[in-house]
Amino acid sequence: MAISISIEIGDLDLPEALMRRTAARAARPRPLYEEFGERFKTSIEQNFRVQGRPQKWAALKRPRGKRGKVLAKTGRLKNSVEASASDRALQVGTVVEYAAVHQLGYTGPQDVPAHLRTIRQAFGRKLKKPKTVSVRGHSRYVSIPARPFILIQPDDERYLERRAVEFLLGD
Repeated sequence: MAISISIEIGDLDLPEALMRRTAARAARPRPLYEEFGERFKTSIEQNFRVQGRPQKWAALKRPRGKRGKVLAKTGRLKNSVEASASDRALQVGTVVEYAAVHQLGYTGPQDVPAHLRTIRQAFGRKLKKPKTVSVRGHSRYVSIPARPFILIQPDDERYLERRAVEFLLGD
């Protein structure tokens, strides 16, 4: 799951020396892409911190994890976001296998493998001694709302445009 960007230069009406310098910078935009990657990572961290931008993410049905925050049970997803820049493109994304489900949402069956469950209470009463039971593998229906965390915010777009022009024209 990743966002990719690239820069294309069309016809510009610039003095020849400036045009050559701009073309040379455009041929090697890696420093600019690296800066953009850090900006995206910071913006994505902010998405996690405020629990969704520009719209708040749907609340959890059963809050858990870090004070009931959405997409924060272990912090693995937030901490997995990486940026990779070259002179050809910038990619920002994650390799966490469940990232796409949270980014796009999912409704449908989910397989639950066989496992052991420890029961500590029954019928609202605490058991004297926890009991471990075996649960067979089964399928269940889930509906996970989209909680897009990899987004380009409007203020990021304005920053990217301004920095691209500054970079190409020579800071």
